[in-house]
Amino acid sequence: ARKAGIKRVVMTSSVAAIGYGGAARRGEVHFGVNDWTDADKVIGHWTYPAAKVLSEKLAWEMAKKEDLQLTTICPSMVFGPAPDADTSASLKLVRQILQGKVPMMPPGGIGVVDVRDVAQIHVAALLDPKTAGKRIIANSGYLEFLRLAQILGAKYPDIKVPARTAPKWLLRLLGRFDRTIRQISLDLDVVRLYDGSSGAKLLGHDYRDASEAALVAAQSLYDVGVVR
Repeated sequence: ARKAGIKRVVMTSSVAAIGYGGAARRGEVHFGVNDWTDADKVIGHWTYPAAKVLSEKLAWEMAKKEDLQLTTICPSMVFGPAPDADTSASLKLVRQILQGKVPMMPPGGIGVVDVRDVAQIHVAALLDPKTAGKRIIANSGYLEFLRLAQILGAKYPDIKVPARTAPKWLLRLLGRFDRTIRQISLDLDVVRLYDGSSGAKLLGHDYRDASEAALVAAQSLYDVGVVR
């Protein structure tokens, strides 16, 4: 970027770089733009947040070294319309629910944001010089996993959606043998709530509702032929 004469960079990071690996917590935990995932505590068992926090910190170091004006955008789980069949990992759970491949939902939930809002925040950040040197969280709100299944089941009554959550003891047991389930089992008692006000300020309007983003995502999976 420096060699090309570029001075302004907007980078997509993730709330995974913000809210993981801290001290053991229970219940609702609030996170903002000044919070960072502790890479040392997640790198051994959860690659994704480790990669996100390490890559974002490296970007800030490079920006300082090369005198670049950097802004990082940290979205939560990105739902909304899929443009084609090459869908992101964020839509995997929605796809599996629609395909009847999820017998029970995990306990808890996730922060959700619509991809259209995320795109608008990126553009707004690029055009606003006051965002240089800042982190921006893009998050509409918290959506429980079971509620997600209920929303999809109400819209598509012909599909068999999970009606209950998996017992915590079962997930902890299975987590001893399955790395993916272990990641879930470590967070069974935590509700991560991300402050998306910095992103909303750039949007200039309210976020699209998390439920709407989930429904639009589901319909788009049918439209592009990922789910039949």
